[in-house]
Amino acid sequence: FCSLFTFKQAAAEYHFQQAQQFKSQGEVNAMIESYEAATKDMKNIYAYWEEFGMNTFDFSTGSTDIEVVKYLLSKSIYAYQKAYELVQTQPYLQANLGLSYTVYAVVLDAGGNALEASQARQEGENFYKEAVELGVNNPLYAYNYGLLLMGLHRYDEARDAFLHILTFRDP
Repeated sequence: FCSLFTFKQAAAEYHFQQAQQFKSQGEVNAMIESYEAATKDMKNIYAYWEEFGMNTFDFSTGSTDIEVVKYLLSKSIYAYQKAYELVQTQPYLQANLGLSYTVYAVVLDAGGNALEASQARQEGENFYKEAVELGVNNPLYAYNYGLLLMGLHRYDEARDAFLHILTFRDP
């Protein structure tokens, strides 16, 4: 059992390093395949899932093809969700998951999927709220939540989120 675990761990790390290399070369499909192989070998390594989510999100922002963006954002959300299942105490994870859902909602809206977009937007908002609650001393989460609410034309709630920043104490 021990040698099998060591082999799987080594294989996962190899695939993870390959994903990082493919990312730097801009080879998105190969990067995704490598991340999927790494997370298949070691399902409970939070950092693998987090990097997978972050990098697929980053590549989604550079594409103008709505189907490609939708695909990359769905991969980002999936990977961030897996990371979230493992670790729920890192507010930046909830914020990034919230951002992925929010951008995904915009893409779904553009594609005419209003119901799915509404659901994704709500998920994004929920994760942002959670990030604000967890990041009690970090005004960035409340600020970004306020920006989200402004984008939804919920100005009174956005003002409250911005004012919440003033209640933060010096760390």
